[in-house]
Amino acid sequence: MEQDTRLLVKEFHTPLGVMTAGTTNNGLCLLDFKSTRSEASIKELEKIYGTKAVEGSNDYTVIAEKELNEYLNNQRREFTVRLDTPGTEFQQKVWNGLKLIPFGQTITYEKYTAKLEIPLAIRAVAHAIASNRILILVPCHRVVGKGGSLRGYAGGLDRKRKLLDLECGGSLFSLEE
Repeated sequence: MEQDTRLLVKEFHTPLGVMTAGTTNNGLCLLDFKSTRSEASIKELEKIYGTKAVEGSNDYTVIAEKELNEYLNNQRREFTVRLDTPGTEFQQKVWNGLKLIPFGQTITYEKYTAKLEIPLAIRAVAHAIASNRILILVPCHRVVGKGGSLRGYAGGLDRKRKLLDLECGGSLFSLEE
């Protein structure tokens, strides 16, 4: 069976800023805030899939945008859109584990690596988390530093704080400056 590697990219507005979604016929492969990082991710995905990204939409883009807006409006806690997350076996382990962190809860990097049964790999796990191309849906924002300190987030610490506040019963809209 031949794999369709069409790479479609679409931008849409959210209360947290413009997001870039990327999809293949196999699922959502990118969800990031529009930035030089998202542009670099598109270039990386073009290499992985051996194709050029084109502006467009498919069912996965539509579902991702709908579910993300529901999440940001306190109407959704889990996502159903199919993901297409190319990466190493180690990255897959880290990313799949992130999806198991419950809504509204955080975990420290140290406890997360212990939960993955690789307690001495904090830096490697942190690097894999930073390589996550699907923000919010693969909830890397739920991993925090010791004592609950906010540590690195590709979307910026202000957005990370707003996402965590939203999940802990706040309203994203009341948090905007």
